[in-house]
Amino acid sequence: MRRLIILIFIGVVSLVSACSDLRQIMPNANPAADRKEKSEKLLKSLGIPVNPSLPLVESESQTKFRSPQDTARRALVLCALVLTANKVAGGAAWLKQEGLWDAVSPKEKAFFENPEPAEKDRVNAARRAETLFVLLSAMGKIDNLDIPTQVCDEDVVQNTLPNLVDPFGNSSSTQSSDHRQRSLTQRI
Repeated sequence: MRRLIILIFIGVVSLVSACSDLRQIMPNANPAADRKEKSEKLLKSLGIPVNPSLPLVESESQTKFRSPQDTARRALVLCALVLTANKVAGGAAWLKQEGLWDAVSPKEKAFFENPEPAEKDRVNAARRAETLFVLLSAMGKIDNLDIPTQVCDEDVVQNTLPNLVDPFGNSSSTQSSDHRQRSLTQRI
């Protein structure tokens, strides 16, 4: 019996060792773990602290991509959010008029509908420009998304998206909101 336990133990140790060796031979055995490891190495090389206990994100095969139209709608919502955070009035009304209100999250709706948001909420909404930059890069609208060592250049956003800087309330078009929305999302 004792001999059997020792053999099982040796077998388990050999199996664990083989799995470690297999990971070295086949590093793509777990792409999510590889991606996390590479990301952590890059962050550490830049002097950015890393929380090693963060979980893996889903693998590429589990990822669900949004349609180009949904991505464009989300970019327009984020643009309106950032402009509203920077005290450009009319974002909620414009989103509703353009048929984009259903693409706004509950937390964003609360921000848009608050006539006097707290400074912390306004700053957090303004920081969504970083999310917008990543989205615009994924859409191919920003050529080079560098490591974020400085605040996003809002001029790039304004030059990339349809003219929203006289942004809200000037849609006196007689076109339906569906038609205007398709037009906006196609221009992005």
